[in-house]
Amino acid sequence: MNKLKSQKGSILVELVFVCIFLTMFMLATIEVINIFRANIYIQKVAREGAREAAMTNDTQAGKRMATDVSQQYFVSSKPSIVVYTNQAAGKEANVVCDVSYNYKPFYLFNNNGIGGIELDAKAVYPWWDENT
Repeated sequence: MNKLKSQKGSILVELVFVCIFLTMFMLATIEVINIFRANIYIQKVAREGAREAAMTNDTQAGKRMATDVSQQYFVSSKPSIVVYTNQAAGKEANVVCDVSYNYKPFYLFNNNGIGGIELDAKAVYPWWDENT
């Protein structure tokens, strides 16, 4: 009987530890999902920017399109977008859209986040120059 009285609060202590562990697991799972989502978004931004630049024969139009698309997905911080043509000697030219984004995990708790993960995406489309 004495043994039961001494362990009376152990269930409450175990419950607190399990709740803390489950909360940390849930937050980590949400952050992993957010990282995957941000990676998909920057890939879409790169594809749209490269496609627009290839269709209009204008890298600035591609950068504007990529910036517009990125504003739909990334509200607080913007990705870095570079659109350029890549032409090897004697080969067809390609337009390349390079997008990099610094994802800050746990930004809900701290405005600067904790650490950072650099996400990169690159899209390459053929460039058609109708003037030549």
